[in-house]
Amino acid sequence: MLSVLIPSYNWDTYSLVETLFVALQKENIAFEILVLDDASPFLSTSSSEKINSLPNCSLVSLPKNIGRSKIRNLLVEKATYDWLLFLDSDVMPKHTNFIARYIATMHVANTVVVGGICYEDTTRKKTIRWQVGKKNEEKSVTIRNAQPYNFFFTGNFLIRKAVFDTIRFANDLAKYGYEDLLFAKQLQKHSVVVTHIENEVYHLGIDSDIEYVAKTKDALKNLALLLAQKQISFPDTKLSKYYKMIAWTGIPSLLEKFTDFLEEKAINSSSFFYYNTFRIGYLSKVFKETL
Repeated sequence: MLSVLIPSYNWDTYSLVETLFVALQKENIAFEILVLDDASPFLSTSSSEKINSLPNCSLVSLPKNIGRSKIRNLLVEKATYDWLLFLDSDVMPKHTNFIARYIATMHVANTVVVGGICYEDTTRKKTIRWQVGKKNEEKSVTIRNAQPYNFFFTGNFLIRKAVFDTIRFANDLAKYGYEDLLFAKQLQKHSVVVTHIENEVYHLGIDSDIEYVAKTKDALKNLALLLAQKQISFPDTKLSKYYKMIAWTGIPSLLEKFTDFLEEKAINSSSFFYYNTFRIGYLSKVFKETL
């Protein structure tokens, strides 16, 4: 009935797998939990052994890193059941009836169900990543359903395997960033309904500012490439829409000259303002390089 698919990299997934395993057993359904590790340099042998010792659960480590999109496609190829629940490895269900809430939605074939994401008030709450999550990603189900494709999130969603096979993730996006957007646009193109429910997961893997800014650079390179190839349009993201709106002023070109300064200020002060200003300048720079 249900295949839980978890792509992983440098994260101990045992706690998540154990939580899901207990919940799935209570529901008395056929299930499997598949964890695919993307060639992590630091993989806990004990956690791998504990996961593989659980019935219907497995953790396999790839010999070579293949990227965020390809690993998700590979998980689906390995999946046994008709329904697929995708979860990021660094999340934890908010609700004790997390699995039951998803099972209750398994009655409409051409629908993708998104549970949502939330952030705890932790000691790292001042980091840029935490601020981005709180301000841009953690939204009520009402807000998410008002713009269902805009708030699609690959880290917590349910989809029928037959629907996934008509779309799949774009294999040409090897690095971090915007695979969610591209997949959501394909869902919309194929008239697949996206429904949001209150079934959030906590995002636990909060990057340091240095780590997150590095990931942001990769994401902006992906965004610039997608824009240049016209796979997406400027209005598809708030950042590219704003960049296009102010490009005539010359401000983005000016900010290109200060990206190193803005990056340093963002990291040193965990500044949401400097971070967003840096993104405009960096997008302007890498977009021109792709043309």
